[in-house]
Amino acid sequence: MKTTHVVRRAVFLLLVAVPLWSQEKTEKEEIRRTLTFTGTEAKRVVVDNLDGAIDVVGYDGTEVQLVVLKEICAESDEKIREAKQDVVLEMKEEPNKIILYVDAPWRRGDGSYHYRGYHYYGYNVKHDFELRVPRKVSLYLRTVNEGEITVKDVEGEFEVKNVNAGISMDNIIGPAKISTVNGPVKVFFRPTAATMPPA
Repeated sequence: MKTTHVVRRAVFLLLVAVPLWSQEKTEKEEIRRTLTFTGTEAKRVVVDNLDGAIDVVGYDGTEVQLVVLKEICAESDEKIREAKQDVVLEMKEEPNKIILYVDAPWRRGDGSYHYRGYHYYGYNVKHDFELRVPRKVSLYLRTVNEGEITVKDVEGEFEVKNVNAGISMDNIIGPAKISTVNGPVKVFFRPTAATMPPA
């Protein structure tokens, strides 16, 4: 009888808690931009994200075509408004470099972070990046939570960092510095004349 009482109490507490979570508010936005290089030197794209995936594909063009899927989950409408003010996607075009940087209250001056969690801030903001970039471009890519980093058909220098998901790179050429903490890493380099065995 004592065991039955404990089980019934646990079920009751679970049922009471469910409506509280169901009150969470969600808002989604799609951001599209075409970014250009104006310089003549080697090109570089920097994507410094916090929450969300980064997907980069090389193509036969000169512009960076960007799509960002932004999603805010918050405790209330007020917290959604607060998230919009606090978490900002900065876009910067330099002659030979394009920078996409997600800034937030938990960012430190050196770009590191000290995130206290959803229950502290009352919201979470996720940015999923999709980029088409010129085939010859160097990449610096970083994210922390809720998304993999994928790169395909790009030639350049690569520095790619993730924390809580994997990294996948296919058909790339160039030196690569790659690291993640909790996720698989798959890298496939495109054969070049220097690496092909003699006929």
